[in-house]
Amino acid sequence: MILTKQNIDAPKTPVLDIKQQQNINKKEFNKQIPQNQQNNKFEQNFKFWEINDFEIGPQLGKGKFSEVFLAREKKSGFLLALKKMNKKYLKNYKIESQIKREIMLQKSTNHKNIIQLYGFFSDQSHIYLLLEYSEQGDLYSLMHQYPKKNLPEQLAKYFIFQIIESLQYLHSLNIVHRDLKPENILISNNLIKLADFGLCAQLQYNLNNQQLNNDTYEIQDKSQQNTNFQENQQFNQQQDKRKTFCGTLDYISPEMFLKEGHDYKIDIWSVGILMYEICAGYPPFEGSNFEETKQNVLNCQKNKLKCPEYFSYELKQALQQILVFNPQERPTFEEIKKYTWFSEIKNQQN
Repeated sequence: MILTKQNIDAPKTPVLDIKQQQNINKKEFNKQIPQNQQNNKFEQNFKFWEINDFEIGPQLGKGKFSEVFLAREKKSGFLLALKKMNKKYLKNYKIESQIKREIMLQKSTNHKNIIQLYGFFSDQSHIYLLLEYSEQGDLYSLMHQYPKKNLPEQLAKYFIFQIIESLQYLHSLNIVHRDLKPENILISNNLIKLADFGLCAQLQYNLNNQQLNNDTYEIQDKSQQNTNFQENQQFNQQQDKRKTFCGTLDYISPEMFLKEGHDYKIDIWSVGILMYEICAGYPPFEGSNFEETKQNVLNCQKNKLKCPEYFSYELKQALQQILVFNPQERPTFEEIKKYTWFSEIKNQQN
């Protein structure tokens, strides 16, 4: 059963005050939101988009290769997040295929706890993604509103449960997220929205340059002839693990450090790290540098996990079962959802 506002009440916490911390210009930009915004429906009014179809608002975020702006489609008035990526940078850093994969995988998803990709287009210099707008910001910003940068367990378990359900859905599509962290978790109407599919991978497939099932994804460019690209995959039953070293340092699993290949169990490890961090304000294996963090993670096999005294017994018990060195010994998400730590949520569902 998917967690919704209808079957569980959102905890009364400062999460509702995030918007007050944001740019005052955003409040003006949010005025007169159309009715269809409430139902999260965005109708494509044009066969092809171009940047002039949108009114660009304040910046919501910035990364190494992209900027995200609040935007409004002029014709419908619909608010969305517009992700802008410079083609030159993508080519220089040789990550064009990563962007293609991000679009392909996110385009295939449809879940209330995953940011929706409405569409995409390009011009001569940039690629643009049209994404669902989450008005309450990200989990990282929420954590930093608290003195110790940690959330109350009551709120943490409410969020973690939703994150688990979003990852379960991805895994049902053979998609592994591989970059779970507070910055990639957005909040909208007190619901978690998993974002940033840049490091996602699909298991049991080899990414290559040969077409499969004629799936073609287009980036439309009004200034020149349309350019097609294909994120093509050749099925390979023997390959059920990925070998790319990627992710955020504090969230890297033992098998990735050892370069042994990894599968969906890497997301289960990341959920354990996230549970710890949002309840403590810092990750469990944090080191002063790469090597120290790596050794802290690899030593988890012989060293008992150290938790703050204020962690509940149920939380400590859950973390000790999830953050296990051997990926094959980690629980499934369905087993994790049955943990005592989530009993209150399960009772409210029944």
